Amino acid sequence: MRFGSADLLPVLAVLVVSSIVVLWVQRRYSTVDGRLVAASWGAHILSALVQLWLVLRVYGVGDVLMYDRYGRDLSAAMRADPWTVIPQVFGVVLQQGNRLSVFVPADGQPTGSMVALTSLVHVVLGDSLLAAALWFSLLSFIGKLLLLETFRSTTPEHTHRALLFAVLFVPSAVFWSSGVIKEAVALLGIGLFVFGVHRTFEGRGMGLAMVASGAVVMGIVKPYILMGLT
Repeated sequence: MRFGSADLLPVLAVLVVSSIVVLWVQRRYSTVDGRLVAASWGAHILSALVQLWLVLRVYGVGDVLMYDRYGRDLSAAMRADPWTVIPQVFGVVLQQGNRLSVFVPADGQPTGSMVALTSLVHVVLGDSLLAAALWFSLLSFIGKLLLLETFRSTTPEHTHRALLFAVLFVPSAVFWSSGVIKEAVALLGIGLFVFGVHRTFEGRGMGLAMVASGAVVMGIVKPYILMGLT
């Protein structure tokens, strides 16, 4: 797996943002649990790298390559004509159709939404596939942190360590939600939805907004998860 010097700054930017997230979360937990949170993020990074290695060096094909290819086309169009193209890309994300001259596979479906989401990440991170993989992994990680916070708030303290492992360290859940993959986005939606429901029942602010946001995020990439969750 080869990446060029153009990947360096975007990757560093994602790592800085993720470090801020981890440090903020660690302040809320004990020293040991905080280290476990950081270790979980490390597992997400490793999983994203392995996912890319498998697609690029073993399989040679995969959805990630389609998201990346057409996402790059959209990001180039956004840079060329941002005022016209960016609103259209958000329309693709929400499966509302578009008037773009750039081809979007499966427009109006979850695959088209994922292509558009990848393009938005690319336009910020300079079309770096590695940085995009880490960014989507971070979204998944944040979704899991929201789930963990909800469970910790509703369960006895002696169960919190076990819950941390259950939410942040299950190998299949970590691996298959890391990288440029729909499951990474879906995990963020699940976290927002569940945490929003919890805050709503507690009568705290932004609860309904988080529920709605989580529902939209799940609905555009994995609508059947939303149906099961509700």
